[in-house]
Amino acid sequence: MKVRKTPNPVARKFILDKEVNLGEPIRYYNKSETKNNLLAHELFSIAQINYQFYGKNFVTIGLESADLWDKLEPEVLNVLSQKLEEHCPLFSQKTSHLKGPEELKEVELIVDEHIRPFLKADGGDIKCLSYRNNTLMIEFLGACGSCPSALTGTLDAITSVLKEKFNPNIRVEIV
Repeated sequence: MKVRKTPNPVARKFILDKEVNLGEPIRYYNKSETKNNLLAHELFSIAQINYQFYGKNFVTIGLESADLWDKLEPEVLNVLSQKLEEHCPLFSQKTSHLKGPEELKEVELIVDEHIRPFLKADGGDIKCLSYRNNTLMIEFLGACGSCPSALTGTLDAITSVLKEKFNPNIRVEIV
């Protein structure tokens, strides 16, 4: 297991030696949302966790404050090491994010190839919600969801890639 700091000071990415999510990336903001994911449920027993985000082989955790990491990182590592073996990565029913109109599928393919790998490297992701009238609605996930640079630099980079690879008139907006 490896721990990586992310560009978001309140978030850390825990890269695991096994897959923890075989469905769509998913995030949780509280214990009541975690009924199908016992690992997430256990992690929320650590009081200052604000959110958890599950990728294929990583969990990004956001705290209330960046100053808490020195105290809480060992607790997170302890829960992960104790509960990871009994964790089932099939907790999510959704298995494909390629749904909707053809244009949205095309956008998703570009995001998968040119954008998502960079966001996941930093413990985040995006969800493409809709594409209508040259406007793509997205939601930032994981570390990106509370990162100050997501609203500026990251959004600008996503828009630039999509203008170049998909539609020069596209607008990208955050929900």
